[in-house]
This record gives sequence, C-alpha cells and structure tokens, in this order.
Amino acid sequence: MNRLLNLISLGLLTLLGFFLVAFGALYISVSDMLPFHAAAVPPGMREAVKPLYHALMALTGGSAAALGLLGLYVTWSAARLGKRGAATSVVACYSLAIGVAGWVAERLAAEAGAPTSSNIMVGLIAIGLAALGLRAVAARASVPGAV
Repeated sequence: MNRLLNLISLGLLTLLGFFLVAFGALYISVSDMLPFHAAAVPPGMREAVKPLYHALMALTGGSAAALGLLGLYVTWSAARLGKRGAATSVVACYSLAIGVAGWVAERLAAEAGAPTSSNIMVGLIAIGLAALGLRAVAARASVPGAV
C-alpha cells in the first residue's frame, strides 16, 4: 500500500511538471496575444505593446518550462528515492509559481476586466498538496506501531 501511495504521489507531481512544461511551451510559441491577455489591453494599443508582450511571454514560458523540467528531475530522482524534503521542495516551488500566476490573473481581472483562470491555479496547487498528503500517509503507515 505504501508503494502504491508513493507512486500515485509521484504521478501527481509528474502531472504538475508536465503541465508547467506544456504551459511554458504554449507561452513561448504564441504568435498573437492570447484572448484573456488581449482583453486587458485597449484595442488601439495592442500593436504597440506586442514586442514587450512577446518578450514577457518568452520569459514566463521559459521559466515555467525550466521549473517543470527541474521539478520532474527532482521528482524522479530525490523524491522517488525518498530523500527528505525533496517532494516538499517541488510542491513549494510549483505552488509559489502557480500562486503568483493566479494572483496576477486576479489583479488583471480586477483592473482590466480580463477573464481569469485562478480557479485552475487553485486546483493545481491542490494536486501538489494531495501528492504531499499521500506521501505523508505512506510514511506514517510505514512506521512500526503507528495507527
């Protein structure tokens, strides 16, 4: 049972890592403003801000993809081997990046009326916390005499 819980936990962390890599790839590859970003920019200014927009999208996308790849590495090396703090570090870093993205989405929605996806961000953080919870249950169950 402990092995199964740990494998599910690793699977959830892997899912988050792949999400960040895919998110990064999307942001790097955009050729035009995404609809929810365009909604925050007055139509007459969109062409003027496109160079800055593409630069920020590339920076954000590259960072997200790199974080996802690093998290996948830590997940399938240190966390898989049960190294203390490895999974917690992955979830903390993922949650920080995803949480900031949700916060920015909410600010953009409030200030510019852009649609928001912060509920998705909360769901992603919940997946990370579930992965940690499963690891904790598996660790507790493996302690002799634990109830």
